[in-house]
Amino acid sequence: MKLSCSHLFLAWWVVAATTAVNTAPQARSQTPRRISGSAAASPVQAAKTESPASVPGPSKAFVDTYCATCHNQRLNTAGLAFDKLDVANVAAHAQEWEKVVVKLRAGLMPPSGVRRPEQSVIDSFASSVEAALDRAAEADPNPGRTEPFHRLNRAEYQNAIRDLLALDVDGGTLLPTDEVSYGFDNIAGVLKLSPLLTER
Repeated sequence: MKLSCSHLFLAWWVVAATTAVNTAPQARSQTPRRISGSAAASPVQAAKTESPASVPGPSKAFVDTYCATCHNQRLNTAGLAFDKLDVANVAAHAQEWEKVVVKLRAGLMPPSGVRRPEQSVIDSFASSVEAALDRAAEADPNPGRTEPFHRLNRAEYQNAIRDLLALDVDGGTLLPTDEVSYGFDNIAGVLKLSPLLTER
């Protein structure tokens, strides 16, 4: 049996393709194994995965060095005075510290033309302020207005009866007047279930 050049080329191509197929997945699968845990994560990702309790508190030295020179009671730049804000108690002025985090994360503060620390120092301080705000919110949560029940007003009740039972009723004559808040009669905070409404 004679072997032609085409047979030799075909055999070589099969061996080369098999070798490439067998080695390629192993080379890709070894890369994630070498990079593991926190070594694979960027500093920003690592900061996000840390719990607020493990992050140290904000540095007063950072505020005194890079912030309080412009934002103080004498100059009152942008309405912020860091010499009267307690960096150890961010919960007392949470709104101001939220603004600080936004400005730091956007790279707007400290402004260009003045002394600025390394970006890693800025990120570390911003993370510490965020963690302090998170700890304060966790210790004293404030979800805002949370009304447990929201009854229907007269128009909503009339529409619900029409949609469910195909009956046209006049809610204005059957139910007492709804209280109005901020110009609306469907605010849950004022739609109480009075004894008169219960009787109706």
